[in-house]
Amino acid sequence: MEGPDNRNIYNNGVRMNFPAYNGLPAGNPYTGIYLMSNQPKNSQKGFAANFTASVDKSWTDGFSFNAFYTYGTAFVTNEPTSSQNNSQWRFMETVNGRNFVNRSRSDFDLGHRVSMFAAKKFTYLKGNMATTVSVVYNGQSGSAFSYVYGNGPIRDNSATETGDLLFIPTKDQLTAMTFVTQSGFSLSPDAQKAAFEAYINQDSYLSKRRGQYAERNGGRLPFQNIVDLKVMQDFFVKVSGKKYQFQLTYDIFNFTNMLNRVWGRTYFLSNDQFGLVRYANPTSGAPSLIPTYSFNPITNNTPWGISSSTAPSYSARWVSQLGLRFKF
Repeated sequence: MEGPDNRNIYNNGVRMNFPAYNGLPAGNPYTGIYLMSNQPKNSQKGFAANFTASVDKSWTDGFSFNAFYTYGTAFVTNEPTSSQNNSQWRFMETVNGRNFVNRSRSDFDLGHRVSMFAAKKFTYLKGNMATTVSVVYNGQSGSAFSYVYGNGPIRDNSATETGDLLFIPTKDQLTAMTFVTQSGFSLSPDAQKAAFEAYINQDSYLSKRRGQYAERNGGRLPFQNIVDLKVMQDFFVKVSGKKYQFQLTYDIFNFTNMLNRVWGRTYFLSNDQFGLVRYANPTSGAPSLIPTYSFNPITNNTPWGISSSTAPSYSARWVSQLGLRFKF
């Protein structure tokens, strides 16, 4: 393409055709042929590393505490996230096409994680009753994600594929870019440029990479903070010289979300990518070397969504659970 974003582009409408052979008609019977490796020749090697530090202590008065911090990082060439090879190839985010992958941050890069547990057991009535209160905190980095084009320009698979990493223009480069009004993009070209400029400036990742391509999984969803609360009440009953225990439990998963609906939120982004700018050139016919773009302001400058799952393992909303157990 012409301009600062001078990546490779392809005419996807042209397919290789084979001559007729041994009774088979001329043409191309294949949807796609894929040969992939997580360690292509002459490429950088993938790697992963983790570090953990922990503290664990219990006291005789019924108080216990533990905490740990973990940092994990992982880099790959190809990401083996699908059961089909065509999907492995198709959904890799790249600058110059899926046949030119580089080492990048993995979808499973952990980042930072802090977990803490504290509990206190109160025993009373001569040991016939006990109340235990425990709190669990989990704080962790959000998932990594990529800034890409909607309707990417590369067209190595199709003209409507996402996965082409975004070029982040400088202010002068953005001024020279051509933006167009089209269906779904009602702002004037100048208003689109101003909105795109404002979004870049407020984003901590994009604002540091102006004049460069976005990295695969260079962005992060917000840090997540989840607190769970558990209250456990024990009743001890002696019958015929034998001691039995009834235990009543009440769990509140994502306790802080119960206190305030904007606390304890978890976030998601489909396919770990966000199409920030739409590549506006026609999707049919031979590709144009002169790119055009369209941009809509992002609501609240947040490309991610807020999870609405009520499954306790996802802790997206507060969920409570009452339990009863009898030990004999």
